[in-house]
Amino acid sequence: MMRMRDMRIGMPGTLVVLLGIVAGCTTGADEIAGAGDVAEEGDKIFITDRSGKSWEVSHAKEAYGLQPELFQFGLGPDAIRPINNARFHEPGDAGYPGSEETFLVLATRISDDARAYRITTMSRNEVANEVFGDNHVAPAY
Repeated sequence: MMRMRDMRIGMPGTLVVLLGIVAGCTTGADEIAGAGDVAEEGDKIFITDRSGKSWEVSHAKEAYGLQPELFQFGLGPDAIRPINNARFHEPGDAGYPGSEETFLVLATRISDDARAYRITTMSRNEVANEVFGDNHVAPAY
């Protein structure tokens, strides 16, 4: 486990560290039924997610044999809000975790700039839109 204060200690150069827990589950076709629509237009196949956005999936069927009716249609774009303009605490700031606190973090370091995001926060938001120097980065959980 890493504490947020540990993020300032690291190797020189560019280092990206991702620490997270990946959880997955399988879903049967009966649970997905009705989640979206599958439509064929000529030689193209489209699925429509719950937000009404259509996605062309012909290549996935042709190249990999995936069945469009079994795709998980998802919630659509922007269903989970990213973290924008994250606020970070420095040692001594109100809200900076005490040395007795432990929690998992997703950590990213690019050159001399390091950031740590609590896994509990990232599990709700999944992605943070950040700028490291001149680099636009999207740490994701």
